[in-house]
Amino acid sequence: MSILVGIDEAGYGPILGPLVVSAAIFEVPDDLLAQSLWEVLRASIARTRGGSRGRVVVADSKKLHRGLGQYQDLQRGVLAFLAAGSKPSRPRRLGELLEAVGASDTSGTTGCQRYSDHDHTPLFNAEDDDITLAGGALQSDMSRRGLTFHGLCCRVLHPSRFNELVGKIDNKASVLFG
Repeated sequence: MSILVGIDEAGYGPILGPLVVSAAIFEVPDDLLAQSLWEVLRASIARTRGGSRGRVVVADSKKLHRGLGQYQDLQRGVLAFLAAGSKPSRPRRLGELLEAVGASDTSGTTGCQRYSDHDHTPLFNAEDDDITLAGGALQSDMSRRGLTFHGLCCRVLHPSRFNELVGKIDNKASVLFG
């Protein structure tokens, strides 16, 4: 078995911020390492909205974002993975979601309008049954293939902190990985 960690960032970054860097952690049988997890888990996840037929859409945030404030697909994916993992209760507010994905240090949100009231900002109104079913399908699919989902980890970087780190390290990729 091997640990596979997928990392990505989303947000408005160095100008408008904050930048949110996330990692999804899986334990994967060695014989599946060379395969795409989209293929391995095709019964429960999809790359695009079109034809997803209830599966969880997992793709770059720029491809899933539907316009200002339209994060339903992104939130549904995160909530479904949390439900497939060890999070017993569903986050209802942005602050609860940030806590559930390990973003306990929310200092990166200070001064950023989008996150100014993260403790009270409600998440989109997905049906609990939909999240439970999607999480169950993910868990079943992973179990059938011998994968274990170990969770999500997330860090929120304020634009000034991101720019400071890039200035010191002189490499955006190294800042994101770190």
